[in-house]
Amino acid sequence: AINGNLTATNLNLQSSASVNINGNLTATSAFTTETTTTIKNVGTITFPSAQLNINNTFTNNGSLTSVAGPIKDVEVTGTFVLNTYLNLSSLTVKPRGNLTHSANSATQSAIINITAVNLTIEAGGEINVTGKGFSGSTGPGKGGDRGDCCSAGGGGGYGGGGSRGTNVGGVSGSPYGSITLPLELGSGGGLGTSSGASGGGTVFLNVTGTLNVTGKITAAGSRAGADAYGGGGGSGGSIYVTDSNFVGTGIINASGGE
Repeated sequence: AINGNLTATNLNLQSSASVNINGNLTATSAFTTETTTTIKNVGTITFPSAQLNINNTFTNNGSLTSVAGPIKDVEVTGTFVLNTYLNLSSLTVKPRGNLTHSANSATQSAIINITAVNLTIEAGGEINVTGKGFSGSTGPGKGGDRGDCCSAGGGGGYGGGGSRGTNVGGVSGSPYGSITLPLELGSGGGLGTSSGASGGGTVFLNVTGTLNVTGKITAAGSRAGADAYGGGGGSGGSIYVTDSNFVGTGIINASGGE
């Protein structure tokens, strides 16, 4: 772990290295990572360039900057767990790249919130916050828990009501949120013979130029187990996009779990 201040000319993370950054890390000339490495940042990382490639597993709860100024261009080929606001010139999610946020629990602690001039999700790339919303039996539209031993939990609600559990099942989750400014997390399903599934997370993309979605943006609720008396499915989360030019043939999905 890096708890203080560390400045280096060249940094290279190799093999399966895992680094927790709680302080300030600066690389003035080169910062390279192998795909099997892991970075968790709650401090400040200063990169040598304003162009950043995420090719490993990178969780960011802190600040990202460069010796040349703010980070401007980000390319994701690994897994980028982004829990802080970014303002960029361009963001590109390449094939096999995954942009997501951390899982929430009973309270909202993480969403994706990005402003960019241009944002591209290539075929095989994705922004995926499925099941990253409120956990089972939590959230403003949580599904009701089962009524007896042979009943299922109710489905979580959000834009509409959830489904009622079978037999003396949990009541359906109530609708909530805004249809014009959808920024809430999806709610969890109710308890059955198993725990209710989690709701979907939240994606807010403010794109001032072109948004090109050839891959996927997904904020679905998680599915409950296959047991007929299992927990309820989580409700879908939120995908809120503002843009000047929207192109592409990809998939955008915020459906509820089953």
